[in-house]
Amino acid sequence: MSSKAAEIARLGVADARAIPFPQQRAMLVCLSGIDGSGKTRVAHRLEYAFRREGIEAQYQWLRGGSSTFSEIITRIFRRVLVGDSRKPAPRYSLSARKGLTFTVKKFFWYLLVAIDLTEFCFFRVRLPKLLGKVVICDRYTFDTFSDIASQYERDPASSKMNAFERFFHFLYPKPDLHFLLLADPASVERVGITGVQSDEDFYTKSQLYLARYQPYANFLVKQVQGDFERLDQEIVREAVKRYWKLAQQDTRGNP
Repeated sequence: MSSKAAEIARLGVADARAIPFPQQRAMLVCLSGIDGSGKTRVAHRLEYAFRREGIEAQYQWLRGGSSTFSEIITRIFRRVLVGDSRKPAPRYSLSARKGLTFTVKKFFWYLLVAIDLTEFCFFRVRLPKLLGKVVICDRYTFDTFSDIASQYERDPASSKMNAFERFFHFLYPKPDLHFLLLADPASVERVGITGVQSDEDFYTKSQLYLARYQPYANFLVKQVQGDFERLDQEIVREAVKRYWKLAQQDTRGNP
């Protein structure tokens, strides 16, 4: 039995020898969650695991409004978007989310994010999938949606996606696996992970993921509680097992 067939058998997939391996199938695996929850670490572990199996995998990172194009435009309109080129974008309280200045900033930011999301969708997700690669996304649409909603929406607690979110959700391909990493900021900081959101952001974004986006995303929710090695292995195992099962289904459907 080949090494790949042996791995499939170990993962519990029947008829491993019947799967032809010369041509791999495309697959999309996405990781969502607040900053500091471990998405990047897990994504790179997944990329390594797939490549170790001889499967061509491609890592992608998405944060709307962070592309080179957006950075150039943001510098040009820095005083409109932020107000001071030396300061990061402010956090707006709910009461401050009104008025002409805020509306202009919100419009420019939505425009930049829309450009980034469109480029990412066609060139970094759909094109690699079309070429038969496994695409591993560190952050996906819902992460960008939660960033915008927590920053600019007057009612981030709404359980319904807005028109902007629905359009890009329709535009993007549905992941074969979409993991949501939920991390308690305090427990993550104890093990030295930086970049964790404030308690307020953690609560707001967690509610967005679970109440607003879960009905559309069908996340596989994973609680991050400090045992990162166990969590990484669990996610890698689930993803590799799903890949071989999909490959087996393709083989049965195309004799």
